[in-house]
Amino acid sequence: MFWHEFLINIHVLTYILVNTMELQFLDNLLVRRDYTPNTSLAVQVNHRLAKLTFSELEKVIKENSELNIAKWRVLVVLHHIGSCSQKSIVESSKLDQAQISRALKVLENENFVHSHPSLRDKRSRVFSITSKGNECRAALQSKVDKYHQRITDCLTEEELQLYVSLSTKIANAALRNV
Repeated sequence: MFWHEFLINIHVLTYILVNTMELQFLDNLLVRRDYTPNTSLAVQVNHRLAKLTFSELEKVIKENSELNIAKWRVLVVLHHIGSCSQKSIVESSKLDQAQISRALKVLENENFVHSHPSLRDKRSRVFSITSKGNECRAALQSKVDKYHQRITDCLTEEELQLYVSLSTKIANAALRNV
């Protein structure tokens, strides 16, 4: 019963995100257990949904700015936590060191962020968002918020609670060392 409801929620969520052809492809993958043999259906669905939502968010960002996901996340982190080290940006953004390093270099060259040596550790730099970076982030934020709201709006409050509950259950199972 729970898995049936979970899959219905996944279908509702994906319907709002993709066109008919992509949805049919996703439907086929959801019902085909042989696509990735010996892998949990829950893991397969979660992985595909994560890839889909990430890809669609990347499209929203690219269609409305010169940024990619890494640059966008750097600007968001700097906006929310203020001046900080590259290490703090990596930890907050959940992206890898190399992606953040490349993004910071481009963002600094384009005057979206600026940096200065850390007072505590001269080998480290402290990064801050510039007014140009904050203007770009603010303009794009409304588009990203609409994308996120579109996903949330396709579910009733009850469906959203069930989705969160089932996702939490799967996450807890994934974290156990069994």
